[in-house]
Amino acid sequence: MLLVGTGILLLNLFFGHPPPPPGPPGAVGPAVVSPPGGADDPVIGTPSASGVPLPSDSSSAVDEPAPEPEPTAVDAPARAPLTVLNHSRISGLAAKAADDFRDGGWEVVEVGNTRLSVAETTVFFEPGQEASAAALLAQFPAVRRSAPRPAGLPGRGLTVVVTREYPR
Repeated sequence: MLLVGTGILLLNLFFGHPPPPPGPPGAVGPAVVSPPGGADDPVIGTPSASGVPLPSDSSSAVDEPAPEPEPTAVDAPARAPLTVLNHSRISGLAAKAADDFRDGGWEVVEVGNTRLSVAETTVFFEPGQEASAAALLAQFPAVRRSAPRPAGLPGRGLTVVVTREYPR
């Protein structure tokens, strides 16, 4: 008997027939439940014997819309580690800039000098680091522009090349 029932269920599943409704064995169709009490009970929302309407239960009559999901905070872009290089004749300028970036919550992994000629303080980025470079630009106005990393520029992550106009 169990084998036959399992076979019928599988046939129904494969041929798109809905499973039988839950209920007692042998029952056909949905179950109907009568409210408690008898025919003499007043119907909610209709006038009582005194003519005053009885309170109605509207919670089941009208579905309220689901509450709007709370907006989630937009994730800040990941902060790539920084290499800070000095392209000026001002000794210690890259170290000063590196301290500024650390104070702003950025990880500085290398500080040094470069001969790469840039006109103004620039953050160089690799593909996929554009958002991180934009975040650095927004946080530090002394970094004037961003650009793709040129070949041969030392460092990993973002590389900031500071020039003489960087504030001391």
